[in-house]
Amino acid sequence: MKRASIYLEGVVLEIYSDWTGRERVFVNGKCISEHRGIFKGAHRFSHEGKNFRLHMNPFPCCGTFTLYCDEMPVVESGRSGCFPAVVIFILSMVLLHLLWDWLEGL
Repeated sequence: MKRASIYLEGVVLEIYSDWTGRERVFVNGKCISEHRGIFKGAHRFSHEGKNFRLHMNPFPCCGTFTLYCDEMPVVESGRSGCFPAVVIFILSMVLLHLLWDWLEGL
């Protein structure tokens, strides 16, 4: 899933992530870095002598991230209402489990 397109100094920086925890960074359509992590952490990569650091929220529904170039913030995405989405997901899983147990008892 594409998380962001950033136009920075004449290049297009695209950030993709998927549900497995894999993040990929493309510059002008070419993959320059790939990072995999369950809890995300910092994704570090370099391009044209500049060092980048990307922090992404581990929940795709939140869509928040921060991009640094040589330790200076380039992009800080707005904070979204991720907490309600996570709570709704957890409650739906609990209700589904209770419904399953009830149906097995019939």
